[in-house]
Amino acid sequence: YILSRFDISLFWFILANVSTIGVASVIYYNLLKPIRGLAKNAEGNALPQNTAVGAVGQLGIARIINDQFMIEWNGDLWPATTEKTDLEDGDSVTILAFEGGKLSV
Repeated sequence: YILSRFDISLFWFILANVSTIGVASVIYYNLLKPIRGLAKNAEGNALPQNTAVGAVGQLGIARIINDQFMIEWNGDLWPATTEKTDLEDGDSVTILAFEGGKLSV
């Protein structure tokens, strides 16, 4: 319909549409890039990273839940590793390290 109404060839019609979509995509991407950066920064600032780094050297409570050894520290449960075999649920332990998302006692 548009081709017959304006008397343009199919080549120029396709070229104009592809060019318009390309330019619109570039403008859209360049306008949204800063907005995405702001959203990422706001989200990153709201969620502290490595929250258990401050746990090193502090006391925690050993918890055994479903045969998994965990440490209760600062009101949260953290996965933990230990070489001690005599720990029971509720024992007080000193946190030695935080690596790979796990506490070591």
